[in-house]
Amino acid sequence: MNRATKTFCLLALLLLALPRLGIAATVYAPPACGVPGGQAEVIVSVDEVRGLAGFKLVLTYDAGVLEYVFTDRTGATRSMMHVVNDREPGRLIVVMAAARGISGRDVPLARFTFRVREDAAHAGKGRGAEGEPGQGEDPAPARVCSPLSFTGGQLMGDDLKEIPLAFGLCPQKAP
Repeated sequence: MNRATKTFCLLALLLLALPRLGIAATVYAPPACGVPGGQAEVIVSVDEVRGLAGFKLVLTYDAGVLEYVFTDRTGATRSMMHVVNDREPGRLIVVMAAARGISGRDVPLARFTFRVREDAAHAGKGRGAEGEPGQGEDPAPARVCSPLSFTGGQLMGDDLKEIPLAFGLCPQKAP
């Protein structure tokens, strides 16, 4: 092969690979926060996506702090069917799919509801307890926060191709 042919083949391969080299869509969630005995809602979102027709997410949480209650679709995903595998405490597998894809920025994918265990604050579990009582006041229930983690997942486009996926931290909103 001469040099021109090699260069042409390399360029052709790069052009074929470019659509697959897209920037990954980042899925994120804030920590689950609530008072012991109360509920904590968490919305899992994706930063930017085009033509998302389905996804599978594997989410883990501290079962010593949180107890899973249910998952609901959001306005953006209301047309998707969904299934949640919650057989193993501390681990959720969520699958949603639809015939037509959704697009947008900061798209809420699913709303998770947890119950904060009564003994979460006393057992020293969770992070970021808030609500320190002042002198002479009745102690207010301490707010307990527990982070959620993603251990796997897949995003699929309405063109039946996989969308590159990354997991990230919840973006901070400007005050």
